[in-house]
This record gives sequence, structure tokens and C-alpha cells, in this order.
Amino acid sequence: MNGSVYRGAACAVVATLSVVQAVGAGDLLVAGFNSANVIRYTPETWEIESTFIGGAGSGGLAGPHALVYGPDGDLFVASFSSNQVLRYDGRSGAFKSVFASGNGIASPTGIVFRDDGHMLVSNLTTSRVLEFEQDGTFVGEFVGPANSGGLSGAEAMTRGPDGNLYVCSLNTDSVFRYNINTGVLIDEFVDRNDNGGLDQPHGLGFGSDGDLYVASWVTGKVLRYDGVSGAFVEIFVPFEPVNGLNLPHDLTFGPDGDMYVANFASANRVLRYDGSTGQRVEVVVNNANSGGLVAAASVVFMPDVPGDADSDGDVDLDDFDGFDGCLGRSANDGCAAFDFDADGDVDWPDFAAFQLAFSG
Repeated sequence: MNGSVYRGAACAVVATLSVVQAVGAGDLLVAGFNSANVIRYTPETWEIESTFIGGAGSGGLAGPHALVYGPDGDLFVASFSSNQVLRYDGRSGAFKSVFASGNGIASPTGIVFRDDGHMLVSNLTTSRVLEFEQDGTFVGEFVGPANSGGLSGAEAMTRGPDGNLYVCSLNTDSVFRYNINTGVLIDEFVDRNDNGGLDQPHGLGFGSDGDLYVASWVTGKVLRYDGVSGAFVEIFVPFEPVNGLNLPHDLTFGPDGDMYVANFASANRVLRYDGSTGQRVEVVVNNANSGGLVAAASVVFMPDVPGDADSDGDVDLDDFDGFDGCLGRSANDGCAAFDFDADGDVDWPDFAAFQLAFSG
């Protein structure tokens, strides 16, 4: 897949009373479109933690285009080339099921969950957004020709601070906004006639400032738009001819507030930018630590599981030992995983919450 043919496209917890650091929480997952895998990287060092998804048992993944954590903690992947949405264990990466297929899924590009647990899936080939229930049952066409407002080449999607659905329109160089519950068109949020030079929008996301940031695939830039009006604000990340963006495919804001951009072409890179200034901080992933990743297509950070300090997917006896060492301490002493009520320390109310989360 290339620009000429593609338009869619701290330490472990141990049994001791000493204070422990949470690991795994905040690890970065990167999907390789051409390598049909997902690699897990550890922050700070950016060493490969594991091949999270890939090889035998990966459920037939082909062309992973979007990685999204669901409300149940599982990881859902838009499998572009197999026209499916696949479901994986959100902590181990083990394949669980084909969540959705058929029913008009055609080159799926984006996934968004509503408050009621329903999944919305954008489709490049048909320019439609489809709706599925929590169990994968097909509901119907959520956005289509009758209510799309001119959406053409439905690409990446996100949910905005206003709760509404934002969809990249690849072929009109714009972003449409829809009521997330009804599918009713609200507006062409980023106007094709005043888009600041946006050319084939792919990844998009809202920053902590409430503004919308969009990856411009063809021009190799990230553009910033006012989060209320959609008006163009600035070129947030400019084109960098040397070791910079080349077909930016997806972006996300990390737990540190910085922006991480999946670079589809050129050395399989993921680049990190200051979330406030747009200045490049570092190259997170490149050929040296790609782990077989080819064509970085999507990036997502693993969410925290409260109480799961060793990030093994369970709140168990190892975590209990860690909690025992943290009881009475500040969350800043490496005990944030056990501060359930987020009051800055680990105390008896947190112990009550830990008991509820404990799985043995």
C-alpha cells in the first residue's frame, strides 16, 4: 500500500512489602498495516514488550487500520483487508472473536463506541458508518447517502468533547460532525473550502485544549482546528523533509499529554511531538526497534486497570502484596495504581475498592 494507490489507507510487582511501580499501564500499541501485527512498546525506553497480536492465532487479521479499546476492556481492531472487526483480550492480545463482518462492512477504517455500548464503524469503500450492538449484532446504517451531507471516503473517526461523532472525509478533504445518538448531520465541521490545506485526512483527535488535530496524509502535516467552530488555527506539525512525517496515518495523545503520530511510510516510524507546541520530542519507533512492524497505521495506549499493578490483566495476590506495601503512602510514591478514589494517597477506602476488584 502506498500513496499512489491507497486513499484509505518500572519494575514488576513481587511478593514483598516494598513499594512497587505499575508496569504495562500506558504501554503503546502500534498496528502494522502491511505486517498484519500489533507491537507493544514500553514507555521511557520504547523497548518492545511483545508482539501483542500477530502470527498464528491472530484471528485472520489483515490490514489493521484502527485500534480501539471497548468499554469492556477488550481491544477491537478494524481489519481493513478482511472486511471485519476483530476482538482481542485487551491485556494479553489473545484473539477472542470476529465481532462483526458482512452487513455492508467494506474496508473498515474507524471505530467509536457510544455510551450505550453500541459500536459505530466507518467504511472507506461505501462512505457509510454502520452500527452494531454490544454483542456484534448488526443494527443498521447509521450514516449513509440520505444523511451524510456529502461524506465521501469515510476514514478515521473520533468522539468529540461535545459527545458528537467526527468523521474524516477522505475525498472531500474535510471532517463531518454527526449526532452520535441519531446520526443526524450537524455540519461539515472542517470545511473543505477553508481547511488550511488539509489533503486526504486520516487520523484525528482532540487535545487537552479542546481543539481538533487532523493528520493530512498527502502533505505530511498535522493541522489544528478550533474545537468549537472548526476554523483552521495553524499547522501544528509542519512537513519535515528529513526523517519527518511521510503519510501520517493516525494520531493519539498519550498519558503524558504529548502527541504520537503513526507514520505509514518511511522507516515504519512513530513520532512524538510536544502536545502544546508541536515540536518534535523524539522518534519512538523506527526500523531499529520496529519488531517486524511494517507501515505503522494506528496507535493507542493501553488503559490502566485499577489495582492491576503488574499489568497481567488480573487483580490478584501479587497485586495484594503491592497494595500492602503502598497502604498509608502517597500515590506519588509509585502507588498510583492503588489510589482508586484519586485523593492522592492509598488508604482504607482504597482497600475497600481493591477488595471489590480482587479476582484472586
